[in-house]
Amino acid sequence: SATQSAVNQLEPTLFAIDSDANRLAYATASGVYLAVSSSISSQNTLVSDATNIKNLEFDVNGFLWLIPALASDPITVIDPLGNQRNISQQTGSDRVFGSLSPEGSRLALIAQDANGPKILIFSILRSQSGYPIELVESDSLTPVLGQAFSFNWQDGSTLRILERTASGLTALSDYPLNGPRTQLSMPPVVGVKIIPGPSPSSTYLLSDAGDVWVLSGGTWRQSETAVIDISTLR
Repeated sequence: SATQSAVNQLEPTLFAIDSDANRLAYATASGVYLAVSSSISSQNTLVSDATNIKNLEFDVNGFLWLIPALASDPITVIDPLGNQRNISQQTGSDRVFGSLSPEGSRLALIAQDANGPKILIFSILRSQSGYPIELVESDSLTPVLGQAFSFNWQDGSTLRILERTASGLTALSDYPLNGPRTQLSMPPVVGVKIIPGPSPSSTYLLSDAGDVWVLSGGTWRQSETAVIDISTLR
């Protein structure tokens, strides 16, 4: 399609797709674009000139979140009509990764400081129309196996975290906001990103070689190859 051709020419590095599968956001070296498709047309629009984006994600209300690396750069939220709002995050640490809880009430960020990465949890305050207006830090987590660099929300109160160990391998654990950690089966490859899998307890993992693996029932199996990015459908 014309939309797919335009996306390929821009060499995207990150993707996000909304729950209706008619809006695709992607980050490139020239900024963030939004591709909107309908039954009669498709359109690609540059929505931000930000280039150092660590994650793109649509929330449950259809707002697109742009999470930049630098702490000095605000998080940008774009509504379904294209209106934008910047949200300040009151920490002095650069961002490694970030993701929204499934119901849209929390944002978790991996923040990098002099002591290494830590995970900060923010409550999202919204207007009556659902527009995010403020982030309030409410909790934090310190992973114990290594340096956290990717995670997904298993539910509204549990993070599944991918950590890089001192030996260079990657490990996977569930960290409830209130409760003990549960270690999961070690990935058979070095992972770079995880997202929720096809069932409630499963996980997709993107490897450093561009392969996708699925953890289900404690067992890993390879699913796809030659993959640039994986993204949560929301």
